[in-house]
Amino acid sequence: MNIMMIMDESGSMPRADKDETEYGDFGLNVGLLIHPTQESSFREYLEQNCPIPLGKNTHITDLANEDQESVRLFAFDALKRFDIQIVYEAIYVNGFHYAEKVLLEKYTTEEALPEPRVKVSKKHDNPSMQSKLIEGTILKAISFVFEKVGEHHVIKILTDRVEDKLLQEVRSEIDHIYDLQNPQKNEFSGFDTKTKKIVKKTMTTTVEGLPDLPKNEYDIQILPKDHVLNLAADVVANSLYHHIRSMVEDPSSELPTLNARGSIAGYELEHLIIVSSEDYSDKYYKHSSIRAAPRQFEE
Repeated sequence: MNIMMIMDESGSMPRADKDETEYGDFGLNVGLLIHPTQESSFREYLEQNCPIPLGKNTHITDLANEDQESVRLFAFDALKRFDIQIVYEAIYVNGFHYAEKVLLEKYTTEEALPEPRVKVSKKHDNPSMQSKLIEGTILKAISFVFEKVGEHHVIKILTDRVEDKLLQEVRSEIDHIYDLQNPQKNEFSGFDTKTKKIVKKTMTTTVEGLPDLPKNEYDIQILPKDHVLNLAADVVANSLYHHIRSMVEDPSSELPTLNARGSIAGYELEHLIIVSSEDYSDKYYKHSSIRAAPRQFEE
């Protein structure tokens, strides 16, 4: 059985070496889950009733204000009419920057090897936050579909504006996340400036709080830019981002936990959104104002 998921994103999505430029900056990615029995009728309904002609400007922020409102109301009505389930992943830029900085320091500082005179040669990548958002959305979809449908299915993911290099990064990281359910051994090497010899060390890393994930198949495809399905996902990503952003900007309260039920309270499509009781990303990518230790290491 093929389950279709339409993805789109909104907000800030820098690479790990960049911190937030505004307090509480975050990025968000959504996925609309469409059962095969709904696919044809949902697509037909959107195509026949969309209030604007589909052309190059099919992203809601490219439309005139009056068109934005009519498209938003149309998309919300269609999603409610067909009871389309929604998953999303949101990450604070500051939390992403800090968590990756901690990991980078653990991999590359002199503490990683026995003697401070050793120069570590291990390379660490500068990951994209967009890839982490996509990964999180896919993993949530896999868990939900497995629970509702069972093990024998493929999630067909449709998205836009995603480079091949980024998709390769996403696939690699999802495989890595499955591997993280077991202790990981990381080998380091460096040059000892005193003995003039290569020094090696192995560090075992464990990650706590990961969900128990079924390893099911998925396939990522790129949507044409004028596709009406992408417009529906774009509306959800944009509107959900602004809903949560209003909580982030509220001076009377602390920063919200991005992937929690409280962050979507009052959102018009709240009843369609799947939220887990305990979210890994909210633990790992906490903003500095609400941060605890993001990852536990054991040597």
